[in-house]
Amino acid sequence: MIIGLIAIIILSWFIICELMVIYHNNPEAMNKKRKEEEIEPEARLCATRALTLAGLTFAGIIFLITNYKAHYEDALCILVYSFGLLLLSYNFEILTGDKELFFQIQDKLLKYGFLGLILSLLLFFWNILKIISFIILIFVIAFIILHLMESKITLEGYRSMK
Repeated sequence: MIIGLIAIIILSWFIICELMVIYHNNPEAMNKKRKEEEIEPEARLCATRALTLAGLTFAGIIFLITNYKAHYEDALCILVYSFGLLLLSYNFEILTGDKELFFQIQDKLLKYGFLGLILSLLLFFWNILKIISFIILIFVIAFIILHLMESKITLEGYRSMK
């Protein structure tokens, strides 16, 4: 369970740090009210993805509890955390029309919920089949690299808005 808790703390830390960097880089852009027609389709798509992934995550939680509860506490811990992040992302759709910051929060919750889902798969398969874990590890690394590239592009975009 210690690995799961460490992963949750790290994911939470990165969510907070990334949002702080984006906000402090251009607070005017984050506090700006967006036009509803600009944000509504993006926010709805993000919320739909979050709800879909939350459903899959919940199915994974039930599967682990039913079959392997004692052996996979770390994976289960991260799955529950990811489930919460995905549901929060879904619920943030209501606020996204108000400020850009809320849309960024919704987006980060979705992305980190997805990352937690992948990490829990990695931990689950680590104990069963190491070869599958290495395949999943490749996807974890690819996801992290793509996320870092996207964060850099987002940050540069907000810098240029000053």
